[in-house]
Amino acid sequence: MLFRSEGGFFVAVFTPDAQETAARAREKGVFVVPMDGALRVALCATPASDIPRLVQVLAVAVRGEGRG
Repeated sequence: MLFRSEGGFFVAVFTPDAQETAARAREKGVFVVPMDGALRVALCATPASDIPRLVQVLAVAVRGEGRG
């Protein structure tokens, strides 16, 4: 079943350094919006089949891995 969304569906992933975390995610092809203390993630624009990869990339990026 597909649910129609008028305004989108976003979640926040909390991180102490949103700019650096977003840069690490971007290097892996995951694009998020850095905010003060969090990343804004557009689940509304993410196919269900890509969610496991999205979670894995964000987990690595939040831990500070994958750069340098």
